Amino acid sequence: MATSLAAGFGDRTGPDSPHLVEANLNAREYRQILERVDLPGGVYDRAGSLIYVDPDASEELPARLERDQPAGFHTTASGATALMIHDLGDRMRPGGPGHPAARYVALCIDKPTFERLVARVWPSLSLTAAEFRLVASLLAGRSLRETAESDGLSYNTKRKQLLSITSKAGLSGQTDITRIAGFALTDYLLDRLAMPAPEKSDVTFFKDSYGAALRVHDVTVGSQDRLRVFELGPPDGRPCLLYHPMLFPVLPLKGQLQALDTHGVRLLIPVRPWYCGSERKGSQVPPAAQLVAQMADDTATMLQLFGLGPVPVISTVFGAIWASALAQRTPEMVSRLIFASAPTPHDENTATRSFVHAMLPIVRESPLIAEAFVRLHARILTSSRLAELGFLRTYRSSTADTATLGRLLPEGWIQRCVREVLTYSGSGVANELRANALDWTSALASVDAEMVFVHGDEDLMSPVAAIEHLVRRLPQARLDLVENAGQLFYLDRFERILQAV
Repeated sequence: MATSLAAGFGDRTGPDSPHLVEANLNAREYRQILERVDLPGGVYDRAGSLIYVDPDASEELPARLERDQPAGFHTTASGATALMIHDLGDRMRPGGPGHPAARYVALCIDKPTFERLVARVWPSLSLTAAEFRLVASLLAGRSLRETAESDGLSYNTKRKQLLSITSKAGLSGQTDITRIAGFALTDYLLDRLAMPAPEKSDVTFFKDSYGAALRVHDVTVGSQDRLRVFELGPPDGRPCLLYHPMLFPVLPLKGQLQALDTHGVRLLIPVRPWYCGSERKGSQVPPAAQLVAQMADDTATMLQLFGLGPVPVISTVFGAIWASALAQRTPEMVSRLIFASAPTPHDENTATRSFVHAMLPIVRESPLIAEAFVRLHARILTSSRLAELGFLRTYRSSTADTATLGRLLPEGWIQRCVREVLTYSGSGVANELRANALDWTSALASVDAEMVFVHGDEDLMSPVAAIEHLVRRLPQARLDLVENAGQLFYLDRFERILQAV
């Protein structure tokens, strides 16, 4: 994604050429695309040829894009403008009669525009011209050293600029800046271009995916609310509770179901509020701590109604928040806690590559960013290819996780699952981000149940050292390292978790 695009135009597509002038005069549909976005830019056809250009952007836009141009951020030749390219994909807009279909839209973002578009995340961010050029270069995928070399400046000069930027944004490093800025800018673009999603529930997707193996229960847990419970495994198996990860409300994957029969485990998965049709009554969403406490009480009520005694409780990644609350509030219902790929404990001194952790300070101060984050991802993932690239980019530093994705992404299930969840359970994911701002480890100090942390030895999102430190603080806890495993091992090695049950 890291390239600097040349600004010069060829003879045929120059800003004053008859071909482009005619397109600008006649192609009303092209103009409407940029009018919806309300940013200067240009429109390209499938072959990458410029077919419409806004006069304010003519000096910055390249004459051509690569065929099958990857969407994302680039820098223009001047370096003073960031170029955001969006692939319209299957929703190609036709031009006027005799004009080709629009495939790409390229938008020019200068410093004032950048500061305006990220104001929802950083309300008072003000960058110098040099600082913005650095942000634009980092968004395009260049390293700090590469940026310094291209600008003819020392690495230390660029490092000082980066420290100034992160200080102004209230973040800890380069990765946080590029991720959050990229999400904020892309959210703006997709918000202007996206079409409304049809009304339905993603529970249909899971029923279709798992077939008869998935049993769905709706349990009345109070005077107003209901709790939806997914069930997998043999009905006469040993009951075990699972708090699902943020983006995969049902686990294990279909190919891992045999492990439940092998281990004789009846898996009960309480669906958290606003996921998979589990909407709660009332228009007001309670504070995150209240929401987590209510979920714990509702789950305990469900276990009592099912006639179940103390059960083992598995949590994957940020399911840890909900599992810890259950164990603290109703310890008589929990026989053992199994934390798979537990998130990094909230410690400002612990380095983490998790985007969710980078978001925490912002979510605490501006909860609306959670909704924007979810809306952004739902729109990005209308393209399975973009979903695949998003996963590969997020976990690119972990060879173990990229290997897991290499096995699973070709099946397409992960991409479809996440797209369905973000599209139809967006409020649930937004509430999840709010809950993630809570300190999930503080509840464990008062829990007497045995705890097993099943953790990949190559997990870079939640470093093993941080989990080891947590385990040493909890006398009833032990660490079970999974060899050659990253954070995503729970997706295709679920049996490894069942061994701890």
